[in-house]
Amino acid sequence: MPVCQSCKHTWGWWETVKSSFAVQQGMTCPYCKSTQYPTSRSRKVSSGLVFLTLFIVFAFNFVWGPSIAAVIAFLIALPVYLALYPIYLTLSNQEEPLF
Repeated sequence: MPVCQSCKHTWGWWETVKSSFAVQQGMTCPYCKSTQYPTSRSRKVSSGLVFLTLFIVFAFNFVWGPSIAAVIAFLIALPVYLALYPIYLTLSNQEEPLF
């Protein structure tokens, strides 16, 4: 679970998922209200999981044609992604470049 770099408080699963849906770049710590940013490693892992999910859905479409199997694969992958996101997320006080 992510830890705020300002107040060193560990965020809960629900707080992390809720903060990840915010429109702004940073996430506001629910305890000290400082702005925290995902590290470049966390953003790379997140992007990799999204591309992996899309690849699996497209593979289903390619092998079996557009079908309900692709929709089911997406509906299974989405909760798995949301469950794993808070586990690998690490935070930083400053926004890091992606590369």
